[in-house]
Amino acid sequence: MEVKAVQNNRIGWLDAWKGFATLLVVLGHIADGYLDAGMFPGYTGVLQTGYDIIYSFHMPLFFVLSGYAFYVAYAKNREVKKRSMWLQIGNIAVVYILFSVLQWCFKMVFAGQVNTTYTWKHLWMIPVRTMAPYWYLYVLVLLYMVTWFIERVKQPEWLKVFFFLGLYFLSDLLPDSILFEIKRTLYYSFFFYFGIYLAKAVAPVLAEKLEPLIKHYRKIPKPGVLRWIGTYSLEIYVTHCFITAANRRILPAIGITNFYCNIVTNFIMAVLLPVAAACILKHLRLHSWIFRPVTSLTKHTSVR
Repeated sequence: MEVKAVQNNRIGWLDAWKGFATLLVVLGHIADGYLDAGMFPGYTGVLQTGYDIIYSFHMPLFFVLSGYAFYVAYAKNREVKKRSMWLQIGNIAVVYILFSVLQWCFKMVFAGQVNTTYTWKHLWMIPVRTMAPYWYLYVLVLLYMVTWFIERVKQPEWLKVFFFLGLYFLSDLLPDSILFEIKRTLYYSFFFYFGIYLAKAVAPVLAEKLEPLIKHYRKIPKPGVLRWIGTYSLEIYVTHCFITAANRRILPAIGITNFYCNIVTNFIMAVLLPVAAACILKHLRLHSWIFRPVTSLTKHTSVR
């Protein structure tokens, strides 16, 4: 028995968890930015505690969900989905480069008003050294390629899990300064493949064993807001940092100086503005050119 998808072939519960993880990313970056900027010194403990809790698990969770989605979308029917998978790798790579360059421009224009300043060297190093927070996209491209080929190896699943667990421990031996995000790729490879393992080996068994409960679960109202946010997780992820950085200056300037009001306002804007922008781009038929550029280019240049 297969996991059932919702409309547009999306898996509802997976989108909901992606939405939850995306909200954690936004909150974590807000806390991190305020701590680096030295804002609200009286609430440093609150910010640090929130930051520590979020960063203790939110990116591993993101990679587990990414691995699950990768298997369902591409690796499950690999021969049929092979072309789509490589197009998606191209999409992610172009989005990584595009928003890294945009962030570099943003940091250069507003140098002295942001927490981290960049130089021309940072621009040339984009192919080998990432800018926060876009390292996730860089690592995702590498993990797509690595796991695509490893999935061809006919070995027991438990052996593959232990292989990636070994890479996880190996990452501790590498310096943080190593290029090509090798350290992060090795570290998160275990979580990514664990997501694949859940989709391939665990989910089908649970679906069969717990079929009555699953049927009952489908009748329960789903977390629609989280699922909705999950469908825009990429858009929020790549653009929220511009909003949160700008709001560190704008919100106090317009009188929003209360700590909790400031945090909540920044958070809501960082989530909803990217969604609104994405909806506008879809209306203008420009969304796919920004977030799925390789796929869009292929569709418009292929011979019909």
